[in-house]
Amino acid sequence: MPEDANLSLEASRLEIADYVDKMIEEIHGSVGVEMFDKLYERLKDENPQITLEEALKKFEEEPTHGQTDWFRGDNLREVAEDLVERLEKKDGEEIKVGIVGCSTGEEVWSLAVLLKNAGRTDVAILATDTSPNRIEFARSGKYKAYVTPQQFGKDAFSLHRGRDDQLNDAIKKGYIVDSGERWKQRQINHKYSVREIVDDEKAGLPRPSDLYIYNDHVVMEPSVDLRGGVNFEVHDIIDGPFTVKQDVIIINNVLVHFPDATRNKMLSHLIDSLNPRGFIVMERTPRPMRKEEAGWLAPYGNWRRSITNNFSLEAVRFKVGYSKEPIEFDGYYQLKGKDS
Repeated sequence: MPEDANLSLEASRLEIADYVDKMIEEIHGSVGVEMFDKLYERLKDENPQITLEEALKKFEEEPTHGQTDWFRGDNLREVAEDLVERLEKKDGEEIKVGIVGCSTGEEVWSLAVLLKNAGRTDVAILATDTSPNRIEFARSGKYKAYVTPQQFGKDAFSLHRGRDDQLNDAIKKGYIVDSGERWKQRQINHKYSVREIVDDEKAGLPRPSDLYIYNDHVVMEPSVDLRGGVNFEVHDIIDGPFTVKQDVIIINNVLVHFPDATRNKMLSHLIDSLNPRGFIVMERTPRPMRKEEAGWLAPYGNWRRSITNNFSLEAVRFKVGYSKEPIEFDGYYQLKGKDS
């Protein structure tokens, strides 16, 4: 191929890359561009033949690299024990709770457990995410427990990411059960000490053939009872409101990943998804822990503080401890209405 043709092709590629970056920045901001660039580099290392379009599709499926834990944050408990109590429903009428950015579903099933603990049988959960793969995983409800079948249901061990004490309690109550499936966890054979292994490595000795052992570990899942009333749906709140009006919508650790213009659009769609006097629940406003975090967390903090001024939402008040009057809690908003 002539040199000028190569230059023309390279210029065309750069032009397309610039367009993709601008498109990503418009929705996800400069942080999103950085995330995409890192993802593209990683994908190219794994598969040098991957195209820009294929990388973009991967990014669109998981733009915020969904992270979730069991019983993450305190606001799930507030929803289960307080907010649903405030909703005035006719006898037999279902309370609808929507979740945005449910990722692999741990927080969804955690909320379902907390609602059971609160004695609520009248709540339907609709959990959404932009990634079909994550929705499929969450719907399956199959999670690795880092314990053997003999240990399952005991207290003194780590089950998974998140709050093990609450997860253990859910297991004891039969909300989370052994699926009967197993996975193999590789562990160092206890007959060898770490010091022995290191010394052998330094001496250039081969590793023993039985250095690692593989034990059966539990795959846990929600019980049939817990699964009732929980549904999953692929949906992007950027594109539009929920398909069904909700009474409470939880959107934890999602809005922080987007620029103000996109956040405004998303919040407008959340408001349009609510029934009258419904609630929107977010994570507590994060504070920068390091200097480099301030550049992207400070604008988010400013945006959060402006919500009640710019949208038809008001802060929710809670009676806590010995406070004489209810106080505002960060991250809880109610749609304004006639009784506000």
